[in-house]
Amino acid sequence: MNDSYDARWHNHSNDEITRNPWRIVDRYGFVDNDETTLSFASSTLTLTAATSTWRYMRQGIINYITGNKTCDLTNTDGGTYYFYMDDDIGTISCATASWTLDDTKVCVAMVTYNSTLTPTYLLQDERHTCTIDRKDHRYNHLTRSTQLVSGGALSGYTLNTDTDAANTWAIAEALIADEDLFHTLTALSDGNGAGTPYAVLYRTAAAAWSWKLSAVPFDYTSSGYINYDSSGTQTQGASNKYYNYWLAYTNITGDFRFVTIPGRAEYSSAAAAYAEDVRNYTWGGLPTAEFCIAFQITFRTLVSYGSTGKVQIIRVAQLNYSNVAAGVPVPVTYKRTLPFATYQALPYNYAVTSNYQPYNATLIDDCMLVDYAFNIYIVTTNDVSNYYSIEFRNSAGTPYTTAVTTAALAANAWNLITGVLNIPVTAATDKMVYVYITETGSPGNLYMTPPNMNILTTV
Repeated sequence: MNDSYDARWHNHSNDEITRNPWRIVDRYGFVDNDETTLSFASSTLTLTAATSTWRYMRQGIINYITGNKTCDLTNTDGGTYYFYMDDDIGTISCATASWTLDDTKVCVAMVTYNSTLTPTYLLQDERHTCTIDRKDHRYNHLTRSTQLVSGGALSGYTLNTDTDAANTWAIAEALIADEDLFHTLTALSDGNGAGTPYAVLYRTAAAAWSWKLSAVPFDYTSSGYINYDSSGTQTQGASNKYYNYWLAYTNITGDFRFVTIPGRAEYSSAAAAYAEDVRNYTWGGLPTAEFCIAFQITFRTLVSYGSTGKVQIIRVAQLNYSNVAAGVPVPVTYKRTLPFATYQALPYNYAVTSNYQPYNATLIDDCMLVDYAFNIYIVTTNDVSNYYSIEFRNSAGTPYTTAVTTAALAANAWNLITGVLNIPVTAATDKMVYVYITETGSPGNLYMTPPNMNILTTV
């Protein structure tokens, strides 16, 4: 704090700026969140003092409070409740109408309560601080909302495998930002089909939600298929279909910091499922106002699958969609891996054909091809006179970039080939990326792993 005197603040003895410059700035929020803790039990929210005095600002006035504060739910079971302070003595009030951030309320917490569910409540910390002014808070809440800052990677799942262990995952520690509040979401261990570590949020009507904890990260019909959201009703899937679930990171405390949300359609092809767009969703009644969609997980069903829900995970696509209050995610750029499928069998023998196309991938969205990596193995002969040239091409056969050659690589060994592309492509015209191989001279048989190609899509 700077105690030095500046005459510019004292042109008029009764000037509001002279008396309280913070009142003009109109600051709201807690001074230091380490001074209090939040908890909820039965139907009571408790703000517990962690220090002898805790402080908050309202209308630019700093208030000093001692002791704990509590507030009971004021309405019937089964709704979302907003806890706030709207005086200068630390009284916590509760309402079913949200604060507007254009009023005089200091946000404290949100609780969605339903005594018939497990757990019975979802608690969200809304103790925003006075380090952000009211206008900036409202602007960022309405236009940017919660952002994934770092972490949150998935691991432990296995694609195309129909076991519960393959269809579950671990989540690394993640950091999200709800405007000025930064929440560290502790890592989640892979349940491998045991216990109930996964939180699922699902609709029961167009603007009504329920929740559950599950051994697997999706809702399902016992002894049947995975469930999906059909116009607000959880509906059992069928054999040989495709379904999405969305993994969201939230400011809900405890088990529901990571939640999965069912997709809203059933698909007959993987490509159609991949194209489902969560930006078209409406989020009315969702028990959290602060979340970001981090992953799209696509499942395939088959009657013969032995896993819970009769599913396999066929793709995991990383996203970073931030929800805003109106329910429309902010456009962001996200990175994912373009999946390649086998087109022609390996090994490639130069004597069989003049060119070869072992792998291809379908372009669903306009994107940028960022970089690639793959391994190749050439038997016996590979040198400056006898080598392969490898390209990535579009559906018209036009190369995306100059071919790489194997001339300098050792034979009888696996060799990693990597490259940077940074090439924009258009799904409607380029349609695909396929591997195109030609030979010079008489190199030995070639073996090649499917390419790992990263792409960037702005949505």
